[in-house]
Amino acid sequence: MIEKDAFTKSRILVVDDQAVNLRVLNSLLQAQGYEVILAKSGQAALASIAQQLPQLVLLDILMPDMDGYEVCRQLKAGEHTCHIPILFLSALAEAFDKVKAFAVGGVDFITKPFQNEEVLVRIETHLKLNYLQQQLEKQNTQLQQEVLKQQQTSAALRESERMMSTLLSNLPGAAYRCQNDASWTMDYISEGCLSVTGYPATALIGNKQLCFADLIVLDDRQMVWDTVQMQLAQRAPFQLIYRITNRAGQQRWIWEQGRGVHDSEQQLVALEGFLQDVTERYQAELDLQQAKLQAESANQAKSAFLANMSHEFRTPLNGILGYAQILAHDKALNEGQQQGVQIIRRSGEHLLTLINDVLDISRLETGHIHLNPRECRLSELLIELVDFFTLKAEEKKLSFHYQQIPEQGFPSLVRADAKRLRQILLNLLGNAVKFTQQGSIQFEVRYQAERTFHFSIRDTGCGIAPEQLKYLFSPFQQVPSQQRGGTGLGLAISQRLVSMMNSTLQVESVPNQGSCFRFSLTLPVLAFEGMSIVSAKRNTAPIEGYQILAPERLARFKILLLAQRLEQRQQLQAELESLGFMVQTTGTLQYALPQIQLWQPDLILVETTLLNSVKPEYLKRFLTAEHTYHIVLMQTPDTILSPALSQLLDTHATVSLPVQLPELMDVMEQRLPLRWRNSTAPPAAVTRETPAPNASQLKALYQMALTGNVRALLTEAHHLREQQPQYSDFCEHVRQLAGAFELNQLQEFLAALLKDTTVNSVES
Repeated sequence: MIEKDAFTKSRILVVDDQAVNLRVLNSLLQAQGYEVILAKSGQAALASIAQQLPQLVLLDILMPDMDGYEVCRQLKAGEHTCHIPILFLSALAEAFDKVKAFAVGGVDFITKPFQNEEVLVRIETHLKLNYLQQQLEKQNTQLQQEVLKQQQTSAALRESERMMSTLLSNLPGAAYRCQNDASWTMDYISEGCLSVTGYPATALIGNKQLCFADLIVLDDRQMVWDTVQMQLAQRAPFQLIYRITNRAGQQRWIWEQGRGVHDSEQQLVALEGFLQDVTERYQAELDLQQAKLQAESANQAKSAFLANMSHEFRTPLNGILGYAQILAHDKALNEGQQQGVQIIRRSGEHLLTLINDVLDISRLETGHIHLNPRECRLSELLIELVDFFTLKAEEKKLSFHYQQIPEQGFPSLVRADAKRLRQILLNLLGNAVKFTQQGSIQFEVRYQAERTFHFSIRDTGCGIAPEQLKYLFSPFQQVPSQQRGGTGLGLAISQRLVSMMNSTLQVESVPNQGSCFRFSLTLPVLAFEGMSIVSAKRNTAPIEGYQILAPERLARFKILLLAQRLEQRQQLQAELESLGFMVQTTGTLQYALPQIQLWQPDLILVETTLLNSVKPEYLKRFLTAEHTYHIVLMQTPDTILSPALSQLLDTHATVSLPVQLPELMDVMEQRLPLRWRNSTAPPAAVTRETPAPNASQLKALYQMALTGNVRALLTEAHHLREQQPQYSDFCEHVRQLAGAFELNQLQEFLAALLKDTTVNSVES
């Protein structure tokens, strides 16, 4: 039922050249709720319709310029106006006029004079008919669209079914839908069933010839059932590998993946999944795993062999290097013998470097090297390297330039693995000197904000050809232009260590012009220097003792040495005693504990392997309790410690085994209040013209030196300097000699001063 309200707001155009008719019709139609538009001519009507389309037109026939027939003809010819119903309203009553009106497109003809009720009824009727016609056309259009959409959907479904069928037939396996029962009853299985099982799909669907469960190897059936049921209970997909016996009687490995299908009530209705024969791949994986296990076993055997051989090599090397260091301090050797000792020492150190390189590359390959970032005095580390390679460059008549940017405010203390950073720079700078025959080496360290340090080493050496760069970082390989000895491991180790520090070692090289190696590191900065660091060549003369820097210290430093091997303890004891230390040794921590309590050493040198067997709670008290001694750990690069032990040892200094005396001396200088004294450097710059005390005071000091009363000598020198500052140089000289226990030299010095004082008194 169509409500009348659907038309009351319709827009009606009334076209008549008589103003009276327009007024009557306007009043009549507006009273019924219609929107009325008036036009007094055909031209005006067309212009109005061009602006706004009406839902119906009341059109007079006899009008000047353009009659109603022509207006209707033009409206019916228009694309947007052809659907508007046109009712002719005219005084012409001949049949010919009515026929012509319908012929040009009119839908009705009302004769003037008209009856109001008739006009209203006919208008409502044609508006209703037009509305229904439009609705019918709209529904027809929608129906056509639905039919087209249904046709497209059907075509797409057919294409999808075709593609799915083609895809399933070409897959290297079988898709299935089965029941969750003990037989795994197949509701559907694709054609790939034939290649997987040897049976056609029709043989398994509905268990027509056999059920799928019968194909599963008996030993695997329970495992398959349990695995699937466990995953279904968790609403999770399942994956598993098991064996079936195919039609030919062969056992094949099957990989299956699937999941449960549930209805709207969440009840399990079926299983859907995919089966694939993976026998060849699975067997290959088994072979690969076996080969991997064999390779890992061989690699572990290689690592164990290298570690064992490294230990066996280092043990005699430790003795060779240690006693070479001791002999280097022997003043009884002539110049030729001293040169021989230095050759022995350098050769041993070179062999030790080769052993360490081989061991390092092995440990890097197996991931057994870990960074150990601690407080690192970066400025001192760089200056040491600069001083060392400056001498090396001068030996080859090369110039060595070091630039530190910025010169002012460069970080002096950072957090880094100093040992590994030193190793990288030693390799790169060593190569630069080795492969440069003339010209210079430029070493630059640039610090930028955000804790970034840029390292650059540039040389004017032989360079590397572009085609050889790909072999540069390969272990045990040397490019032809650089085959000058060594293991070929330095750059490989450096590159891997830089990578462990989250950076990349980059190289630029031009044959016969030189090379440039650079890398960048992000290091936490702990402290800055307030002034520029100026490199000064160190005194390379042998160290023959130390000077105590603590005024209150009156006795020599005491060192307790804990090491497993007797020859190692004897060698280190001889070296340290030659420098003026008091040394006691032991081979176990158990025997060391009473010595620590009774003797109260200033520093304990302990081999870390001795700590592995100690109970953690006792070891923690030994290492972390408040005490007056310092602990320095001795360990080989391949030493493996438990995480708990590594954490306890993190705060203590470490030196490598076999112990290199310069490395140990650097650590001792940081831990103890002392300064090393070179054999060529006098303890103090004093002469006979230096102001000295009177004869009675000199005699008192001389008597103390004769009796070996070091404590009294130091105390008297301290008091004398405070009471009579003019004797400061003299007192410092006495304190240095006494602190170094050079009592014979001190006696000679005081005797000479006493003699001069006596002579001067007699002459006066």
